[in-house]
Amino acid sequence: MRRIKSILTRPALVIGLALALVGGSAITFAEGDTGPQGPTGQAGLGGAAFYSEKRVSMSIPNSYTEMHRIDLPEGKYFVTATVLINNLQPSGRIPVICTLYGGNGSSVIAAAALEANGESGASATTLTNTYTTQWAAPFSVQLLCASNNGPGGQQALAEQMQITAITVASITTQP
Repeated sequence: MRRIKSILTRPALVIGLALALVGGSAITFAEGDTGPQGPTGQAGLGGAAFYSEKRVSMSIPNSYTEMHRIDLPEGKYFVTATVLINNLQPSGRIPVICTLYGGNGSSVIAAAALEANGESGASATTLTNTYTTQWAAPFSVQLLCASNNGPGGQQALAEQMQITAITVASITTQP
């Protein structure tokens, strides 16, 4: 049998164990003197966050077009963007694709096919793009969208766009 060393006096240890066995409350002991101040801890990894929004309705043409952008200082970022897209036309499905572009790359494409508004009102959805990027000088991240025209050249609309970029200490890309 191993011995357990305790800093508690034997009577206090016995009373504490007995209370624990019968469900009693914890024992409180008188406080001693406050010890010396410990060393200063490391700085946290928190960083700056940048945010921009645009609430202007824009037609989405049939080639990639900048719907919104955010200008950033040099650094490494986790970037996310959302855009509300809608089809206000009375007939015809309109496909829309969007991506984030800037720094050292681009996000994967987010896509949707918007049905015509018909009797139920406008057809709308929110697309979200996310990626990490970095650059050694100030740069911009753009929210780019494109659409195939619907019947008669109808276009989808983009509105309520926002981009958030949060600084990160490092970016690790895994296969």
